Order: sequence, then structure tokens, then C-alpha cells
Amino acid sequence: MNNTPQIALFSVFAAVVLFFLSRILRYGGFRGALMGARIRRTPGEVKGSSMALMKLGIKVHVLEGRRDGKDVGVEFFAKSPLSWQTMPVTLSDHEAERLAALLKEAVDEVRTSKGS
Repeated sequence: MNNTPQIALFSVFAAVVLFFLSRILRYGGFRGALMGARIRRTPGEVKGSSMALMKLGIKVHVLEGRRDGKDVGVEFFAKSPLSWQTMPVTLSDHEAERLAALLKEAVDEVRTSKGS
């Protein structure tokens, strides 16, 4: 029997697992591994609207040691009793300022339309 395809598949799977485990150790945890940097601190989170038993939100992280200068981490998450999903986004300080400005613009427009 030829086991070459199974050995190759196992080798690829093992390489991916080892690579991710090395990132977890290098960056101090699962979130750091996803962001590609250590998380220096988490200033906070904003809870979004929830559906049934699902909690939605956004966390903001200060990262350290990224070579590309993207030292702000934004983590979108969804948690429920049976699942957990996260989508990390890394931003430079200029990109984070632009995001903050866009959010402020949206809030100002909502407040203006409510006041009218």
C-alpha cells in the first residue's frame, strides 16, 4: 500500500500546527499570534448589539514590536456558548487616526440628524 499522500498531508498539517504554536510562544498568546505582535495592553472594548446568546464587540489593543509600524490592533469578535470567532486587523497610527475620524464623523451625523 502506498502511504505517500497520507504522509504528505500529515506533514503539511504538522508544519502548520508547529508554525502557529511557535507564533503563540513568540507573541505571548493566541491573540498576539493572530496580530503578529505582542499585545502591550488592551485599552478596552466596545460591546455591539447582541443576538440571542451571541455577544458581539470590538477590542482595541496596543501592539509592540511589529516591523511594519502597524502598532494598533482592532479585534472584532463574536462569542456564543458553542463558538468563538475573531477577526484581527492591524493599523498604523495614521490608519487608526483615520478610523477614529470616520467614526467621529458618523456619530456627528447621527447626532445632527436626531437633533433636527
